[in-house]
Amino acid sequence: MAGVPALSLPAGLSDDGLPVGIQIIAPQCHDEKMYKPAAALEAALEEQWGGPIWKSLKAGWLDSLAK
Repeated sequence: MAGVPALSLPAGLSDDGLPVGIQIIAPQCHDEKMYKPAAALEAALEEQWGGPIWKSLKAGWLDSLAK
């Protein structure tokens, strides 16, 4: 849509236990400029969390969005 490469990563949980994310965008035709920073951020966050963030999600978090 925007014509530029982008990806999103989980960045933690809100005070309510809902997932929040971060988006990394690179210049057009320069996808490689976002891969190393994204991989480094993902590795650092998973090390801090002790594994993938989805393991920390409360059961039924998606249902809370409908309220």
